[in-house]
Amino acid sequence: MSRNLKRALKSLVLRALPVALGTAAAAYSQPLTAITSQTVTACPNAGSVTGTSINGQITKAGAGLTLSGAGSFGASYNCYIDFNWQGTGSGNFGGSTGTVGANFTLTNGNTGNFTSWALVATINGTQETLASCNQDLLTATSRLLRPRVSGTDCSAPVSFSNVSVPIPSGLPSSWTWTMDLTANASIYDFSTFSVSIPGAASIDFAGPAAVTGASVPAMTPMVLAATAILLAALVLYMSRRGRTAGLPS
Repeated sequence: MSRNLKRALKSLVLRALPVALGTAAAAYSQPLTAITSQTVTACPNAGSVTGTSINGQITKAGAGLTLSGAGSFGASYNCYIDFNWQGTGSGNFGGSTGTVGANFTLTNGNTGNFTSWALVATINGTQETLASCNQDLLTATSRLLRPRVSGTDCSAPVSFSNVSVPIPSGLPSSWTWTMDLTANASIYDFSTFSVSIPGAASIDFAGPAAVTGASVPAMTPMVLAATAILLAALVLYMSRRGRTAGLPS
């Protein structure tokens, strides 16, 4: 191998090194970086909010979420309960479509029923209703009469999977996300209503990398630095080996 060829190869490796490391960092990125807030709230007129719990985990190597919770409220007239998860992200998902699935139960009180619910995701300010139920309500002439309802029963157990989630493109290096489940109830006298999102079933979001099976373990800055050192050492070793071998020029 000529000296000029060795120099050219060495120069090529040194130029390719930062590109390779940048590509590796992108391939091993974690778009979902943290869960910063988890809350369960009810309408101001709720007499009590009990049995509340809420939990969230970042899964699928930073490309997914698993969310669960529970809560009951007592109220004398129309009310709602809201489960809200918020967090941060960094960079892009590497695709334009994710999926979401959910299993949860809404339990009516004795004096009314759930008339609507909506599961809404917001990624970097872009809001998307992932799934919802809206029940037509015929208002009663007297508050003491049970309202008549028609259409889908929004208190039925909810179960769905693989619903498409559009993912915004061009996400910045730092952004925020929100997942929100709100259920509304029509009530004509005091009773207790509840929502349960069990951990064994939960709300599950999978970003594009997780959907395609391309997710990989996160490459930390320490691993990236170690990789750079090893590659640099390899270049130096090859250079010295060429010199000590006395290869002709």
